[in-house]
Amino acid sequence: MKENGVGQTRVVKGTDPTWSPDGNRLAYSQVVDGQDMVYIMEQGRPDSVLLTSGFSPTWSPDGSDWLFADHVR
Repeated sequence: MKENGVGQTRVVKGTDPTWSPDGNRLAYSQVVDGQDMVYIMEQGRPDSVLLTSGFSPTWSPDGSDWLFADHVR
């Protein structure tokens, strides 16, 4: 997109998007069949990879690990 916000393109349908520190991967949450799931998408690739059930993913400072929240049962 341009600096003024024009030309936005939806990359994924989900919430809590967060780019890895190197900017090459996007982690996000998505509800599937009523359950929160965490996915990662690599820049330049159209498919996302399911990581685990949970929500609110975030990256470690060096991008080697990620964290997520899980529902208390």
